[in-house]
Amino acid sequence: MRWIARVLAVACVLAAGMGQAQAPPRRVALVIGNAAYTTPGWALVNPVNDATLIADRLRGLGFEVDPVMNASKAQMEAAFARFGAKLKSSGADAVGFFYYAGHGAQKDGVNLLVPVDVTARTMDQLRYQAPPMQFLLDDMADAGNAVNIIILDACRNVPLLDGQRSGGSGGLAEFTQAPPDVLIAYATRAGYTAPDNPGESNSVFTRTLAEALQNDAGDPLELMFSDVQAKVFAATAGAQRPEYRSGLVRAPRWSFRPGAARVSQPAPLDLEPIPDARTTPRLLRGTVLAAGHSLGEFAQFRDCADCPDMIMLPSGQLNIGAPATEAGRQANEGPQRVVGVDRFAIGRFEVTFYDWDQCVKGGGCRSNPQPSDNGWGRGSRPVINVSWSDAQEYAAWLSQKTGKTYRLPSEVEWEYAARGRVTQARFFWGADEARSCRYANTAAACDDGFAAQTAGAGSFPMNAWGLYDVAGNVAEWTADCYEPQYPATLADVGAEARTGGDCARHPVRGGAWNSPVVDTRSAVRQPVPAGQRAATIGFRIARAPY
Repeated sequence: MRWIARVLAVACVLAAGMGQAQAPPRRVALVIGNAAYTTPGWALVNPVNDATLIADRLRGLGFEVDPVMNASKAQMEAAFARFGAKLKSSGADAVGFFYYAGHGAQKDGVNLLVPVDVTARTMDQLRYQAPPMQFLLDDMADAGNAVNIIILDACRNVPLLDGQRSGGSGGLAEFTQAPPDVLIAYATRAGYTAPDNPGESNSVFTRTLAEALQNDAGDPLELMFSDVQAKVFAATAGAQRPEYRSGLVRAPRWSFRPGAARVSQPAPLDLEPIPDARTTPRLLRGTVLAAGHSLGEFAQFRDCADCPDMIMLPSGQLNIGAPATEAGRQANEGPQRVVGVDRFAIGRFEVTFYDWDQCVKGGGCRSNPQPSDNGWGRGSRPVINVSWSDAQEYAAWLSQKTGKTYRLPSEVEWEYAARGRVTQARFFWGADEARSCRYANTAAACDDGFAAQTAGAGSFPMNAWGLYDVAGNVAEWTADCYEPQYPATLADVGAEARTGGDCARHPVRGGAWNSPVVDTRSAVRQPVPAGQRAATIGFRIARAPY
């Protein structure tokens, strides 16, 4: 009997231990809404409603929420302390979430979250009365957990005395690169202000975010915030464009509801009118294919959880190159040839730094394990400073990992994919250069909030095949050896990469973030030495259909 008792006791201990091991990571949230400012003229309408809405959504996602409404400076600092202590005691797998709605300001690049008991009339006074956001970042860094999210609907302009900003400016200051393990989202661009929304119970940004938390919680965070960004931009007719910066290096694809991401096959898109840059369909992640799964035409898929999203394109014909009458045409863009294209798959996005890092972690990409990001950020941005040979290494690693044949696209395949069924137009959106600000990251002078650098994958609209960034962002390596003109035998070779000509150089296609719009036409091709690494060049991966 004693033996049985001891066995039962051990079983209970083991069961308890198993239960602990299976317990989900703790999720803690601090939600602050400041609206009832005591200084005349400062009161806001939406923040308490906004904070209440977000708190409700977070509870539904398993968060322990500490709601703090109309907080004084002392109450805000006490809430920060509680939040930091909870995070620190919850372990490395804990998730921290901070949301703030109310007045916000910046002083010399320091973001200040403004309590309701503020009396300041100048920025010099405000910096002593408003807690800096850095307090939160310090607490998160001290806690050491892998996922932290900061949401700031705090870009409403602070009504200080005219002419007495003393170094402050409207809106909040930008983090050019988010701290490690923190994603920071702003209701609008750095240095800009977003209005309160007195005609509605919630701000446009928070209402859109709450919808995403309810409907799209299975999507990776960056994907979800990209969608929020697009919807707010469209809802405000371009007046408000949210921004986010992700430093989630240990959990770059974290989502609120793992395994719940929606999966679909994109339907063919109408060619006219092309969707606006901020109202395109959602960026839907592909399904991981099971062994033996057959691919239909125009199907979206991934061969593994960390593999790039691919689009299977149907066979067809391409009149490669540009007609002699096309504005901006160069001599190497012809003579035009009609070429048959067999069915193949191509990356929906340019290969990103995240994709590259998976290669390095998997033992590949050894020749260039840490390409420079030029200080612009990594994660979902296209990988840059990679040579043609580096790209070949990535393709070889992906082939070995999946058992499929991955490679660089040929020039014919690339142009067939980039044109997106718009077979003769200069750009995938048509012929008009003036529309480029809506559709591509180029050197054009655009008031779109994008700096002169790469943009995150999918920041601009897809073409009619469902592919992103085929014009601008980064120029893309192709597999072919360079030839100054398309040879007469091209139609016989079809879509296969050409191995004759100058194999010390390879064509890059699509133009880059610093290219004039004319150099992002679908026919443009530029020869680049195979070993060159540049901040303007990346690549897109292709694969055989079976």
